Amino acid sequence: MSLTAEQLACIPLFAGLSTNRLVQLASVFERLSPAEDTVLFEPNQPATHFYVLTAGEVMIWEGEQVRCQLWPLATIGELGCLAGLDRVTRAVVTQPSELWRTGPRLDPRFFDQHTDIALPFYQQLVNLIAEKVHRDQIRIEDMRRNIIRTQKTMKQMRDYLLESPDTPVSETLHNRSRNSSATTGASTTGSSRPTATRPPCASMTAPWRRSSRSRAPTSATATFPVRRPPKAPTKSAVLDLSGFESR
Repeated sequence: MSLTAEQLACIPLFAGLSTNRLVQLASVFERLSPAEDTVLFEPNQPATHFYVLTAGEVMIWEGEQVRCQLWPLATIGELGCLAGLDRVTRAVVTQPSELWRTGPRLDPRFFDQHTDIALPFYQQLVNLIAEKVHRDQIRIEDMRRNIIRTQKTMKQMRDYLLESPDTPVSETLHNRSRNSSATTGASTTGSSRPTATRPPCASMTAPWRRSSRSRAPTSATATFPVRRPPKAPTKSAVLDLSGFESR
């Protein structure tokens, strides 16, 4: 039994190849029947093969977290193998499966000898990478918007709680806010340089600025004289005695 062209045609990586080319490509795969808990590869291992899953299930781990869960039909580790990179994830078979692994025949010499397969194969590979990058960009932008929206909402909720009366829920938040304000004020005072303080306007009558003459007590608010525009000169009143007759 061998990997069929129909099975390869269902995989996006090989979707651009004709049936004859798929038959040629299927001849470079060898069949594997791993048992449950079989490890296909570990991080930092050289990627010398990639796999096609035709039956069963494979789990991809990134550190201590599951990155993805694969079912038929799916390719495993193709990017690292074709680019010559080391593995960054761990692939574990979770149930008895059927896998097809690329053998030593799939190397650069194979594509040199079959350029009619190499060109559409790598074109489809570039298209898949471009789609993946585009999806990652959309996902990153969605995450950024969600983070900004969450921060704004949390700030609004915090302001609302601080402005509302104390309750068993908001009392802890109020206490933390007061302690934070007190700590910030103390650290600012301790780190600032001593500067000469200017007395307020109400203290301008202090003894070191008070003249010998007595002054009226000044108000707390400093007042300044308002400069008014000069008045236009008025004509002096002239007594008209022309029509006066002495009697």
